[in-house]
Amino acid sequence: MNLRGSEVNGFDIDTCRGMQQVQEISDASIMKQLALDESEWSDMVAEMRVVNVDLRKERDAYQELNRILLRENLDLRDTLRENDMLEENSLKDLRDLYSVFSDSDEENTDEQ
Repeated sequence: MNLRGSEVNGFDIDTCRGMQQVQEISDASIMKQLALDESEWSDMVAEMRVVNVDLRKERDAYQELNRILLRENLDLRDTLRENDMLEENSLKDLRDLYSVFSDSDEENTDEQ
């Protein structure tokens, strides 16, 4: 019987086990080196808080801008409709467009 194929497979399996052990030791070493002390965690949390506050301010500014533009758009539509200059079939339904935000608005209202 020619068992060369099985010898190669046995070698590959043993090699894989050895490589797995080396990888596990390497991962453990990396995690040990990355162990952060309390001051590093505090610094990270403080930085994340600053970034979070900045992002919330930016989001609020864009929400206000969006609200103003929506109001102007609705006023413009009303004016065009009153002057019979509006093609209703070419318009997007704003309720559908803004329905994406309705869930988050309801959640924000519930939280407050």
